[in-house]
Amino acid sequence: MKTTMILTVISLFLFNVKISAQTQEDSLAIAAACRNYVEGWAGGVKAPDQEPGKPYTPDIRICDITGDYALVKAVSAKYGFFDYCQLAKFNGEWQIINVLWGPLPQKK
Repeated sequence: MKTTMILTVISLFLFNVKISAQTQEDSLAIAAACRNYVEGWAGGVKAPDQEPGKPYTPDIRICDITGDYALVKAVSAKYGFFDYCQLAKFNGEWQIINVLWGPLPQKK
């Protein structure tokens, strides 16, 4: 009897919980927001070109998406830096709310 009651309560809870997964659109919007930030910043960078002759193509990697929050790592090997971008979704739009950046380790 006790087990049946517990399972019933758990079932009612699970059926009333709204579960929402991230969509491909969210992933694309998150990557685009980070790409716009990094490419905009790199346009005026004074750092030496680590990859002369190669086009600037930052490596954008989504590390985590939880609800309306995301963490992305953007690596700009051409200019030797990386960014960790924290994003939040406001009014249906992904926006960067914080950035931590630093130089890439020197290759030996």
